[in-house]
Amino acid sequence: MGVKEEIEIIDKYWRAANYRTVLDMYLKVDNNGLKRKLQSFDLQKYTKGHWGTCPGINFIYAHLNHYIKKYHRKIQLVIGPGHGGNALLANLELEGSVKFDEIEFLIKAFPSIRVHKKCSEIRSEVNPYIPGTIYDGGELGYSLAISYGAVMDAKDTLCVCVIGDGEMETGTLASSWQCNELRTASWGMVLPIVHLNGLKMGGKSLISLKEDEELRDFFRGMRYEPWIISCDYHASMLHALEEIEDIYKKTNEGIIYDRVPMIILKTPKGWTAPNFQDVCVEGELLAHKDPLRGLSLKSKLVYLENWLSSYYPEELFDEQGHLKSEVKSLIPEKEYRMGQALAMYKRKVLILPEYKKYFVEITDKNYRNIEILKKYLVKIIDLNKDRFRVFSPDELQSNLLESLECEDKNENRVLEILNENICHGLMQGYIMTGRNCLMIGYEAFMPIILSMISQYAKWIFQMRNIKWRRKAASATYLMTSLCWSNTYSHQNPELVNSILSLQYDFVRLYFPIDANSLLICMKKCLESEENINLITSSKQKMPQWLDGIRAERGVNKGIDYWDYGKDDRRDKPDMIISIAGDYPMRECMEAVKRIQEDFPKVWIRVVIVFELTVIGSPLIYPHAISKEFFEDIFTTDVPILFCFHGYSSAIKILLFDRVNNSRVTILGYDNQSIFSANDLQKLIMNNCSRYNILLHIYEVLLAKANISDDEYKKLKYRLYLDIQGVMVNED
Repeated sequence: MGVKEEIEIIDKYWRAANYRTVLDMYLKVDNNGLKRKLQSFDLQKYTKGHWGTCPGINFIYAHLNHYIKKYHRKIQLVIGPGHGGNALLANLELEGSVKFDEIEFLIKAFPSIRVHKKCSEIRSEVNPYIPGTIYDGGELGYSLAISYGAVMDAKDTLCVCVIGDGEMETGTLASSWQCNELRTASWGMVLPIVHLNGLKMGGKSLISLKEDEELRDFFRGMRYEPWIISCDYHASMLHALEEIEDIYKKTNEGIIYDRVPMIILKTPKGWTAPNFQDVCVEGELLAHKDPLRGLSLKSKLVYLENWLSSYYPEELFDEQGHLKSEVKSLIPEKEYRMGQALAMYKRKVLILPEYKKYFVEITDKNYRNIEILKKYLVKIIDLNKDRFRVFSPDELQSNLLESLECEDKNENRVLEILNENICHGLMQGYIMTGRNCLMIGYEAFMPIILSMISQYAKWIFQMRNIKWRRKAASATYLMTSLCWSNTYSHQNPELVNSILSLQYDFVRLYFPIDANSLLICMKKCLESEENINLITSSKQKMPQWLDGIRAERGVNKGIDYWDYGKDDRRDKPDMIISIAGDYPMRECMEAVKRIQEDFPKVWIRVVIVFELTVIGSPLIYPHAISKEFFEDIFTTDVPILFCFHGYSSAIKILLFDRVNNSRVTILGYDNQSIFSANDLQKLIMNNCSRYNILLHIYEVLLAKANISDDEYKKLKYRLYLDIQGVMVNED
């Protein structure tokens, strides 16, 4: 077949995809093929989706189909433009990955919701219910980083990433171009295609203001080789893809090119929508969403008939509305279709080393908890060279985990790039294509990715209800360099609150109190699937409390407790001190030590919460401890002092349905440590030091008549002197 004949078939398929997209946006199922004039009852009540970027996506899809057929390549397609989902659905309908009249994949995926038998009822952004997708297009900017994550350790993978020109203005996308600097011979290839249609929602895109030579210089400066396609579209696209195939073959053979190939597709916004009856769509701002909004019913019907007819459907579809054989010939065999891309991925479960040999012994000497992970993670990297990576924004050395890089003899399996958003995007792409990951960062700067975590949590929430999607590894985050050991600008524990506010049952928030419990937390997180796991642990020297057996038991339950001064003649303690975090553990145990010395008959129960959501409502967290177990530990009327690493509001959220608030006092970080100080001084400034804990214990003992008023005043004065002594001491 000659090039002319190839182009004719590609063009027909493209017209069919555009026709299908318009049909899905505006019309009901029962007038497929314009067998009669359109009537008002043919229109959907609401227009479904956006039009502006769809014809460009359809054009790309048509040419990729030709490329797949010719070279027998499997492609992972990532759609960056936020509302490109209806174009993607149109192509999936044409290729048979979804059915137009009965969306079997959606009915099976989410039987609890009402399902309309029409693809256009699915929302217009790319989402997990659309086959072949690994990225939710609701928030712009992450597509390219996710694409690079998808090709790591996947030499045979070609990921085509379509990027909108409005998306080009986002910070994460602007930085993601630099991911090409990380490439090694074990990576597959990313082909970025910038769909430059000149307009975003509110006006001209900034990149559209550049001349072609400026565009070439811009991308060449970032080590890309751009093909600019702005005329003779079909022939130019075919030529570009042929050149790229030659590069891809050589890349597959281990040749790393200095520049990564890319395509800039310059088209009008709303391409192919006709100018008719004083309605101008192509190249206009109104093309972005529904170009026919504001038209009268009669005018809309007349325009739609003209619009659909302009694609010459009689050349594309038979009497039953099916693609004619010539057009259908462009569609690849089933296993090569882009809607079937997920079949390429099956989770590669981690091979974990025997963890018990990494336990540390309990001694009187303090130990940096984070150091227990060094040898453990290095061994995991060594055992899982094709399925495990660590991403960090340039902070591993500061977080005492630089040895992960030093021990890495293969290639840079531990990647540092000073951008939390890109690290998260790489992690998403890696996880969604069947592998496993860990992201490590400073506690204060991890909130930079709050929105990404929220978006990804929505993806997980949907994905867990889709039976045909394979399970993916959990997203695990290790936060260290905590607020108590950093300057004021580096103090921000808000990520915990934000993740809790999502109220998803697959969230786990771990606060290990020492090295052995940290090791068990990490093991549990790396074994888990489809969770969002957050581990918070200091890198400073800390006391060690638990041997390996007790650490494992406590972390697996999520909670443990110790009784001090227990009196068998009574059925409940005088007060309960609950702890979450290594600093709170240290401070509480210092306070309990003094109470034991001064008041040995006072019964104090120390409750250690290793994983926060276990104390939350079982209505939200089915894995939470039962009402009966909760009351066994916390009783129903004993005063509770909760000492927490972060903002006290996080604990309030969890305990709201659990206890009477009048018996709970929460001590936590409250943004008061604005002066340079050591960790104990910072704890004092934030009213959650050992002295603040003691003061609260004394108040409880006074109220319960365990001590007299005079004793209380003396104890309080002694605490005041202790605090003064600490605050003037600079050591």
